[in-house]
Amino acid sequence: MYAAHFGLTAEPFDLVPNTAYLYLGPQYREAISALQYGVADRRGFITLIGEVGTGKTTLLYNLLGDLPPGVDAAFVSYADQPFPGLLSLLLTDLSVPHDASSEAGMLAALQSHLRARQQEGRTVAFIIDEAQNVSDQTLERLRL
Repeated sequence: MYAAHFGLTAEPFDLVPNTAYLYLGPQYREAISALQYGVADRRGFITLIGEVGTGKTTLLYNLLGDLPPGVDAAFVSYADQPFPGLLSLLLTDLSVPHDASSEAGMLAALQSHLRARQQEGRTVAFIIDEAQNVSDQTLERLRL
């Protein structure tokens, strides 16, 4: 509807943010730089805080599309679940075979994957959108 009416070459509104239309003003440039630096420098936990609708998810998609060489990322957009569910989503996004019914097996699969990537000189980043919905207990278990 909008494309035809305004003579656009693509639909302007999608369910998933389209980073092709991202305008990096000064604040957004600073935020994406901080995210890129944090991932490249293996800074551990990095938070991106802002009001609803300010573009945090779009910045995360931009980060995913522009990761430095040697970085593998698992992206989770639905984080409001217990630790085993979150762990399974991360392993699935990393294409790590696992048995979702065994938490111990998933942890072993993750540990093996992380060690293998480390030996290859690679970094693995977990990117969690809406991470404020992750319980403190789940976040602590993920950290460990």
